[in-house]
Amino acid sequence: MNGGKGEGLIWLLDNTDIGYKVPEFDIIDTSYYLDFLQGNTGSLQRLCNELALKYKGRNVAVRSSAVLSEDNEQFSGAGIYDTFFVDNLTPELLEEKVKQVYVSVNSSVAVTYRSSAGLGEEQMAVVVQERCNSIFNGVMQSRLHSLKGIVPVSWSRDIGEVVSGGEDVLHAFFRGEGSDPEDYKVVFHSEDITGYDTEEVRDVLIPIIYQLRERYGKEFEAEFCCDLDEYDNEVHMLQIRPLTNVVDKKVTFPDKKPIYSTEYKGFCMGVGEYIGPWVTRKMIIDDCNKPDHYVYIAQKFDQSREKRMPWKYTNYDLLTPNKKAMIITHNLHAGSHAMTLAQEQGILCLGKLEESEVPDFIPKSEYIHVVCDGFSGRVYEATKDEVELFASNIK
Repeated sequence: MNGGKGEGLIWLLDNTDIGYKVPEFDIIDTSYYLDFLQGNTGSLQRLCNELALKYKGRNVAVRSSAVLSEDNEQFSGAGIYDTFFVDNLTPELLEEKVKQVYVSVNSSVAVTYRSSAGLGEEQMAVVVQERCNSIFNGVMQSRLHSLKGIVPVSWSRDIGEVVSGGEDVLHAFFRGEGSDPEDYKVVFHSEDITGYDTEEVRDVLIPIIYQLRERYGKEFEAEFCCDLDEYDNEVHMLQIRPLTNVVDKKVTFPDKKPIYSTEYKGFCMGVGEYIGPWVTRKMIIDDCNKPDHYVYIAQKFDQSREKRMPWKYTNYDLLTPNKKAMIITHNLHAGSHAMTLAQEQGILCLGKLEESEVPDFIPKSEYIHVVCDGFSGRVYEATKDEVELFASNIK
């Protein structure tokens, strides 16, 4: 078996007539993983020798491609398993990285993710793919998870910045439908876009996004790289997966003054409301008597470290497992792995996308009321009576 990422790449390769290219790749199927579990690594070693010779002199990505819990219609597995970017590939280095992907199958965050999803034992394939030399690496979605008609695109000059929640990420959100880029209006873009504009991004990517959605037959998220300039607009597709937990419903904002709002410099993911206590990371660390559920307030929500393996980065915040909503005051990224997992688990997320001129946000009262409509988010002060009424209504 080729796993979710591998199957997605095969599909992309079969549909390049849409107008993109796919960097060369090979899939180490799950039979090698099963041999690895039995202590038989001779076949893997031979394959790594062949692939290292094939990709000699090229930079590659060594990526997980799990069968049950990654890149399928129910589970994204975003950032759960390891990926490596390798220069100067050798057979020994390739075999080492493949085995590290195999080991990540049973990391604590992966086991927790599969357990909470009710999934059994995983099987792992591995994708070895040439890295393209384009300037920009990004994530496109056919729509926001919880608001139809908004097409988000995020990109960065640095590989992995978008999905890891890095700071040097640019965003453009478009509202529209159909295949004609001119029918799409910009509803948000990063303030520091320089050297090119959002119309360039729109004109290059919207036709591809539209055709991918039509051909793929479902809403999707995809990784890409391209240059986005007047000389070279060639798009390379690196991954495609179904968009999980798509929701379409309406919410109404309360008729009272908010104490925090995304306004025009931010957005939200998810649609709905939550009323309850709030915590910060410091409160979680310092106080063992944390609430059963809460709103998590932080400057950013990107990568954290596992306590038992301080060298191991994870893309989901293990310190705050009982959050029902999050308020991020700096650098909320629609395309990050952390946001994908939060959305998949029904956690409301709202915050700013720009770091400048954004004060830290701490409520004055013990309880707050979070409301998200899929694009905008607002926060209100709440009373204990409102909390108790909300709790009784959701039981």
